[in-house]
Amino acid sequence: RPKMIRCMLILGLLLHLSCKKKQEQPPYQEPALSSKEFAVIQNPNFNGCGKLTYTGAKDAIKKYKPRNVEVTVKLAPPPTADSTLSPRSAQINTVLQQLKDKVDGILLDPVDEIALIRPVKQASSQDIPVVIFNSNLADSSYPFRYFENDSLTGAIAATFTADIIDRSGNMLLIRYMEDNPRTKTIEDVFFTTLTRDFPGIRLLNNNGGEQYAGPSAETAYHIAENLLILYPQVTVVFCSHESLTKGILNAVRDINKSHEIKIVGPGTGTKLLSALEESELGGIILPNCYDMGYEAMKHLLSSTTPEFRQTSIAAKMLVPDDLQNPDIQKMKLAE
Repeated sequence: RPKMIRCMLILGLLLHLSCKKKQEQPPYQEPALSSKEFAVIQNPNFNGCGKLTYTGAKDAIKKYKPRNVEVTVKLAPPPTADSTLSPRSAQINTVLQQLKDKVDGILLDPVDEIALIRPVKQASSQDIPVVIFNSNLADSSYPFRYFENDSLTGAIAATFTADIIDRSGNMLLIRYMEDNPRTKTIEDVFFTTLTRDFPGIRLLNNNGGEQYAGPSAETAYHIAENLLILYPQVTVVFCSHESLTKGILNAVRDINKSHEIKIVGPGTGTKLLSALEESELGGIILPNCYDMGYEAMKHLLSSTTPEFRQTSIAAKMLVPDDLQNPDIQKMKLAE
C-alpha cells in the first residue's frame, strides 16, 4: 500500500506540472501586420494609360494581397504643364524619388527606352523590383515586361478600320513621330495589311509620306487641317497615337464633318469615349492598360524568383455599340 500511495503522489505531481506548463504558454496571436507600398509611374505621353494601369493594379491587390500584409499603390504625379524639365528628365526624377521613398516595387511606363535604363538598374541594386508596362526598355536583360503587341495591333486595326467603311473609300494615314518605334510598327503593319488585303480602299497621301504630325494635339491639328483641305474626298482617317486622335478630331469638327469623316485612333478618358458615343469617332483603339496594370501587380505580389516574363496583351477595338459593355464602362476614367 505505501508503494501505491507513492505512485499516486508521483502521478499527481506530474499532472500538476503538466497543467502548469500549459497555463504558462501564451495564447496564439496572429502575425503582426506588415505593409508594402508600390508606385505606378506613368508616361506623360500616355497619361490615360497610366490611370487605367493604376486601376488594374488596385484591383489586383484586392484579389492577390498576401495575408497579414497591408498593400497600397500610388499613382506618381506626371510633370506639371509649367515644368522646365523635359518629360525624360522629369520621369527620371520621379523614379529616383520613389527609390528615395523606399517603395516596395514600381510599375513603369518609360518615356525613353534608353534614358530610363540607368534608374531602373539603380532600383534593382536596391532590391526594388520594377515591372515595365506599355512602352519598351532597351535592355534585353531586364526580365519583367507587360505591353501590347504592336504588330498585332497594326494588323487588327487595318481590318477594323476597313470594316468601318465597308472596305471601300478614301483614307488618310497620319503618322506620329519618325523616331517612335512603337507607333512606327503599328503604322507600317497597318499600311502593309491595308494595301494587301483591302484593294477597295485608296490611300490618298501615299503611306503618310514623310509628313509626321508631331508630339501634340496642336501639331496634329495643323497637319490634319492642311490634309483635309488638300483631300476633301477623304472618308476615313487613321492615326497611331492618342494626341493625334484629339488633334484630328478638332480639325474635323472645325469643318463640320465630324459625323461624315470617320476617325480611327487610340484613345482613353471620357472625352474621346464620349466622342465615340456621339459617333464623332468611327472607332477607338483602346490600349489595354487595365490588364497590363492588373497582370504587373499580380506579378509583383506573387513573384519570389527572378524569372523572365514578357507578356503581349492585345488592344481593344471599340465602336460606339461597345461602350455599353460593363468591362468598358469600368475603364472609363476622367481625364
